[in-house]
Amino acid sequence: MDAPGGDGADFYADILRNLDPGAAGFASAGAALSALCDAFAIVPDEFFDSLAIDDLARHLVDLASGRGGGGEGAVDPSVAVLAARAITLVCDASPDSAGAFVRRGVVPALCAHVASIKYMDLAEQCLRALEKISLERPEKCLSAGIVPAVLKHFDFFSLSTQRVVVSIMSNVFSVINLEHSSLVIEAVPVLCNLLQSEEKQIVDGALDCLLVIGQVFHTSPKLCDEICMLGVVAHSVQLMNSNNSRSLDRDNLLYLIQLLGFLASGSIIAVRILFELNIGSVLSGALTSRNLSFHNLELDLIYDVLNLVNQLIPMVETCNQEKTQLLQQKKKTILENHIHFHQFVTNIVFLSIQFVGSNAKLAVSYGFLCMLCNIFSLSTPELLVELSKTTNISSLLASLSAHKDHQILFHTLKIAEILLEKAPDFHLISFCKEGLVNFIDAIILRERNPQQSKLRKDKDKSNVANSCYCYSFGSDSSPSSDKEACRVGKEAVLALAESIRNTFFSTTSGSKNGGFVRILQNLKDFFSISNNNYNATKSLTKDGQTREKICDALHQVKAMSNLEFVDSGIIRSLACYLSNGRFLKGEIKDTDKLLKHLHEVEMRLDAFACIALLIPDQRSEENILSILVRKLQDALHASCCDNFSLILSDNYQSELKHVTIPLRNSEFMKIKVQFRRAVREKNLANFDDVLAIDLNSPLEAIEALLWPHISSNFLKGLKKSTRSKTNATAPRELTKETSELRFYYKHKRLNRSLTLFESILREKTDAEGDLFVNSSFFDEIHVVTYLSARKASSTSSQKLHYTSGSILPWQKHSFFSSMVIGRIPCELEQLSPSYDILFILKILEGLNRFSFQISTQERIDEFAEGKIKSFDDIKTSNFLMPQSEFVSIMLANKLEQQMKDSLFEKGVTPSWCIHLMAASPFLFSFDTRWKYFCITLCNALQNRLFLSEPNSKEPASKKYKVDREQILQSASLVMASHARSMDLIEIEYHGEAGTGRGPAVEFYTTSSRELQKVGLGLWRGDCSEKGVVHADGYVFAPFGLFPHPWSVAGSSSGGIDFSDVLKHFFLLGQLVARAILDGRILDLPLSKPFYKAMLDQEIDMYDIESFDPELGKIMIEFQALVKRKKYLETNSVENSPHVFDLSYRNLAIEDLCLQFTLPGYCDYDLKPGGSSKMVNLDNLEEYVSLVVDATTGSGVSRQLEAFKSGINKVFPIKTLKIFTEEELERILCGEQDAWASCNLVEHIQFDHGYTAVSPAAINLLEIMREFSRDEQRAFLQFVTGAPRVPLGGFSSLNPKLTVVQKQCDGDANLELPSVNICHHFLKLPPYTTKEKMREKLLYAMTEGVGALLLS
Repeated sequence: MDAPGGDGADFYADILRNLDPGAAGFASAGAALSALCDAFAIVPDEFFDSLAIDDLARHLVDLASGRGGGGEGAVDPSVAVLAARAITLVCDASPDSAGAFVRRGVVPALCAHVASIKYMDLAEQCLRALEKISLERPEKCLSAGIVPAVLKHFDFFSLSTQRVVVSIMSNVFSVINLEHSSLVIEAVPVLCNLLQSEEKQIVDGALDCLLVIGQVFHTSPKLCDEICMLGVVAHSVQLMNSNNSRSLDRDNLLYLIQLLGFLASGSIIAVRILFELNIGSVLSGALTSRNLSFHNLELDLIYDVLNLVNQLIPMVETCNQEKTQLLQQKKKTILENHIHFHQFVTNIVFLSIQFVGSNAKLAVSYGFLCMLCNIFSLSTPELLVELSKTTNISSLLASLSAHKDHQILFHTLKIAEILLEKAPDFHLISFCKEGLVNFIDAIILRERNPQQSKLRKDKDKSNVANSCYCYSFGSDSSPSSDKEACRVGKEAVLALAESIRNTFFSTTSGSKNGGFVRILQNLKDFFSISNNNYNATKSLTKDGQTREKICDALHQVKAMSNLEFVDSGIIRSLACYLSNGRFLKGEIKDTDKLLKHLHEVEMRLDAFACIALLIPDQRSEENILSILVRKLQDALHASCCDNFSLILSDNYQSELKHVTIPLRNSEFMKIKVQFRRAVREKNLANFDDVLAIDLNSPLEAIEALLWPHISSNFLKGLKKSTRSKTNATAPRELTKETSELRFYYKHKRLNRSLTLFESILREKTDAEGDLFVNSSFFDEIHVVTYLSARKASSTSSQKLHYTSGSILPWQKHSFFSSMVIGRIPCELEQLSPSYDILFILKILEGLNRFSFQISTQERIDEFAEGKIKSFDDIKTSNFLMPQSEFVSIMLANKLEQQMKDSLFEKGVTPSWCIHLMAASPFLFSFDTRWKYFCITLCNALQNRLFLSEPNSKEPASKKYKVDREQILQSASLVMASHARSMDLIEIEYHGEAGTGRGPAVEFYTTSSRELQKVGLGLWRGDCSEKGVVHADGYVFAPFGLFPHPWSVAGSSSGGIDFSDVLKHFFLLGQLVARAILDGRILDLPLSKPFYKAMLDQEIDMYDIESFDPELGKIMIEFQALVKRKKYLETNSVENSPHVFDLSYRNLAIEDLCLQFTLPGYCDYDLKPGGSSKMVNLDNLEEYVSLVVDATTGSGVSRQLEAFKSGINKVFPIKTLKIFTEEELERILCGEQDAWASCNLVEHIQFDHGYTAVSPAAINLLEIMREFSRDEQRAFLQFVTGAPRVPLGGFSSLNPKLTVVQKQCDGDANLELPSVNICHHFLKLPPYTTKEKMREKLLYAMTEGVGALLLS
């Protein structure tokens, strides 16, 4: 510490002398303190190591307390403030010095000032000093009475000072024990009130303190009861039940559940209050309302929920002796409050079944099953029957009975036993329907099998530590010793299964419900007859009575059990019917037969659509489509879970019920395989060498590697000495056109749809059950034999050939192709029980997707036959199922678990994930598919991770300077240089301040907006006769942008060169792809058909109405007229009761004066000389075909191809096919309705002068809620650089939108708001009125765009 005219030591000595008020007076002491504080603020922390802290502490404590020359208690407030500030600075720079201050009595002295609050600035400075001291000496502070002192006048302090108080409380409460009960009891009411604060930091601190109280005092029932009576439970539940998610974030929700768990474990009062407050509903609501799906809900949160429930409803029989009395009292409380218990059980059981049924982790499933055992043991028979009817517990138990884990099996059987004991009549029938009795027989048989028992015992020896969850949850969660035995004995499962079988099922032969059997048989008979009878299918379309019978039968499917539904064969019968009997039978090679088959499949689709797409009526709230989808999903989850195995590293948590493999540090993991010729193989050469095979190598690639060495023709000129042991990798791209080999592992033929690695794992799983492979897996040499393949018909997807004019829009979609070829267009195991279900689900999803087109086509046919008279009646309204109904929770959760494993990022993926994602992406939620897309594309490009993880490494970036006035030219140069780069784009505008994220975000928005300008010839509405444009010069597209049609014969129009149009579409494709990679938002209102083109889907006549409603409607009506004309030409209608009018809305087609030019584009001839050729009834079909082709086909195909080429320049566009059109819009343009669907205050941080309750903050939130759609866009553009919030809504804004007070030199009402778009900062002056704030904000939003200026 240097001073003018002297060294640091002298300066410090002078300061110490002047700090003695008795010698130098308070004035000199005050000056010395001021100098000392200024010096302490700038010296390095190392300086304090050389100070004589004891002397300094003595003087500072005396000055702060008033001791010294002025006598005891004579306090100079200005001197005391400086002394407290000096103490704060010293303790902050040198934490160890806190001990010296404590020894000098600083805590009582500072607490006295805080408690008296005579001088507010002195009290606040003392609190800041106490915050530093309590962090280092919490015990001393606690014993000195700091708690009552700092809480006494809490409400009088400013918000920032209140935060300091809460920090002090957190520090001292970290060391409390039962001896501090009086202090704790005094503080609890204040802490409870703080839970209702609007300030998150205060809630966090109060909750920290209460959680420590719960941890310490739950061992004392008396003190725990006293704490609960002070309102801790009620206030905690109130916070959990509130909508204030600013305070109730994920961590606080976790702490609240932990706190309630501690209190419930030690207090009968807590249990009673929790039941009275309907804690079951609160827990369910807190989890589900926060969009915490089963696959992303953290394990610690699940465990704490389980622990809380198990504390509320304990299993007395399994508890320690000293806890029995307390637990008996809990049981008595439950029985006395049966109404509240009923409410609790209803909510918790439903939540539990969702978790267990969603293929949760093994430990989680175990915890919920234990909880259900406890709940059911205390439930009445009436309650259990009611629960079974509403939640289908029987189906869940049946699916769990196939599990191989003994703890899961035991508790599954225990639940079944409880249900049968309490309500035998109902559950006997229910269990028989679901096949539980058959599963129990299978369990008994398996457990009695000596070989299976030996395998299980061997496995238990090596995995006993990881496989026992008996002490994971509940009131007795810790074993008395590390070696305490598992509660589920070795023979417990067999004994319990035999007991249930002998007690309840000895005289039961199965389900007594024969009605369902007859219904199913009738359906199967109809489908079987239809496969051989054309008229049967036709009757379903034409005959209302037949249709009604089938509808009634399919409605009954809803009430069937999963076992009845699956085992009946109705799924396979329906698959055969829809595929015209070709399900899994291979392709048709004869062209004539194929065309006939194609026509029949189309007929069957129309017939089935007549039933499936019926709008629900009074008889049922659901249509047939909804009933079938839900039933198929239930069947898939209940019976096919084990068909989809995961491949996990040993770093993944071992409680998963799937195969795991050890993860090596090497970048490319390989397995050792020895390929041997089969004994009976005579034509191929032997190959005994050991190869190191890459984990991702499919059998086709391995065959390509082996074939040159083992084929007879090749061996003729091959010397044996040229072959040596090879360390080779079979690359995935080395595949053969035909399969020449069959591969076997342990006498089982390998599935060619799997990798060799996955095949070996699957075989081991089938042989040994759940398998935890140690590191020797990679050292083991796996022997695979090969054999010549038998010649068989190709199983590749058959290409469909259509005759001209016969193509309907859905006939080129993969679901219709699946119907024609009789299988899913991907390599899945066709013998798996899940295959039939997946096949039908794919067809139903396609039917739902194309329901409008199919229904409209049906209405057109009815118009042609005279059943519909008016063109207006062609318009159809159909029941469309939400896409979320097709999502398989089980498959989505499995894929989520797989993606969390480090192997997935290395490219090791189960084949079913790849195949199902390609063929049936609708089975997975959007969030799951988006994550899959990000990770797999990252792997493919060897690029950075796209998932915004807080701890992920920041990707590199490259800076470009662009000219705002020539934005498209600049964008072209940037894309030409950067399109294939792995780095983020960073933008700096010429002549403007600022660089980084904000300008980059605006660059994408501005470039995409610039491509919508009039005069570029890119979009419909530009350079057209009927085009309407905004005054600002941008194309007006109220129904979304779609390419302007360009004639194949024309190369320029209106001064626009078509080559420039293609260049702009190519640039747009690059911008779109780069925006996806970089996570940017585009201002690009594309139409739905344009997104369909991105997904490589056919655009047809029915899509025209999406972007040009008038033209689309006319084309459909013209098409109906054409169909009527054809019908009249081929059918006699003399005796028909219908009237057939061939005019168009009372006008002859000739009177419409239509030419063969594209409507709206008079210079676009549909055929040579089209402007001089008139449209009449005879050539109307040609006219419709040419208009549709010009609008959606040849007139826009080159533009769309250029656009797709731009995307392919960055990454393969085919990777986007897993998304729908609506999802692509969200990815590219952000969330459209996020503003209305969220609570704005939850996602805005107020800081630096503002809080959420500041008048300015309240006014801003009200103004934002009143914004129109255009004003919302302008505000987001102003603050973030993009007109929409990104994917995920406001919660995904990173950084978070922050509003701070703008410092104004003069009148705040004269200032304008300013922003920092890089950090999403809105600097808002403290306007005096809401009206003035709105006026200035709107002005800044309008005038502040288009340039980046510092503020």
